[in-house]
Amino acid sequence: MNVNIKILFLLFPLIFRLPLSAQNTGEQASGLSKSGTLYGTDSIQEKQYKFIQDLYDSVLNVSSNVALNGREYLLYFSPHVSTPVIPVKRYPTSSIIIQGKTYRNLMLQYDTFKDQVIYYDPNNLENNAIIPVSVNRTIIDEFDLEYPGNRIKFKYLVIPDTLKGRINNGFYEIVYDKTSRFIIKHRSILVIKDGRNLYKYKPQRYIVNKGIYSRIKGKRSLIKALSDKSVEVKKFIKSSKISVKLAEKGEMVRILKFYDSLELF
Repeated sequence: MNVNIKILFLLFPLIFRLPLSAQNTGEQASGLSKSGTLYGTDSIQEKQYKFIQDLYDSVLNVSSNVALNGREYLLYFSPHVSTPVIPVKRYPTSSIIIQGKTYRNLMLQYDTFKDQVIYYDPNNLENNAIIPVSVNRTIIDEFDLEYPGNRIKFKYLVIPDTLKGRINNGFYEIVYDKTSRFIIKHRSILVIKDGRNLYKYKPQRYIVNKGIYSRIKGKRSLIKALSDKSVEVKKFIKSSKISVKLAEKGEMVRILKFYDSLELF
């Protein structure tokens, strides 16, 4: 019998004995305590319960069980032709925060066409192949994707109703998040060419300033997004020799850091 299964069989009697132990000690045995916990906050039973739960989690590898909250991810594209998934190669060093708890060293990818997080659990096998799972997005607080020498953070953003249609709810890369905000929507569009489906990568950049979402296509749209300090921002862009249309993420962050510094005065 698998060692993990044996350990679980040993745990079950302990779990079911907890209420009886509480009765013997005269402490609260069932229902919620005044503090809203299963047992009293300082009770021996609560400590025992936590110890057993932690042991149970470690045996079952709860990171896998929680992230498997979703459905099987079905491959709908030909990876030899094009792929809407990033990163193309899976690295076992990504992380995800689910309902406030962080799980590290996972294999994750992001489907930029369907706005889905894909999880690969090496223990979730069928015919010696990993079955990918599309994680239920409603339980995800944020996740990181690992690239060689780079890590990018995503959060699920709920967009104000007044902007729906131009920009929608979904996962966005959070590049900069201070007084102003710089986010990227990693997306792909479907193009049919010679009877084949091609997924073209078309990311969109946004600055969020004073609650307003502005898509950034070039210098003009950036200056409009930061219009209250337009003169200073123009001078900074010129002196820094930044081409906004072609700007790397680091250059955009430099501009926003400069803008935010002006807000202090």
